[in-house]
Amino acid sequence: MSWEVSVCLWVPANCNDSYGPTVDEEPVKAVVSNRMSAKDFQLVKVIGRGAFGEVQLVRHNTNKRVYAMKLLSKFEMVSVSMGVRGCARS
Repeated sequence: MSWEVSVCLWVPANCNDSYGPTVDEEPVKAVVSNRMSAKDFQLVKVIGRGAFGEVQLVRHNTNKRVYAMKLLSKFEMVSVSMGVRGCARS
């Protein structure tokens, strides 16, 4: 079984200033247009649930390959993190 790794690149909007390297607009637009989202997949089955979210077995709409997608709740992670920090201070 082979594993594929998808890499999403993020370039700040102000990266063309005099302090950093200049970025050509075309590669950035290509990366943004090819970025995957949850809309690109169809749910096959939920294969696990945890405190912060769930892991789903999904099929890509275009190439029909099957992937595992982890969906996390940022709200839950931040609220637990804030609660842990609050307890550590007292």
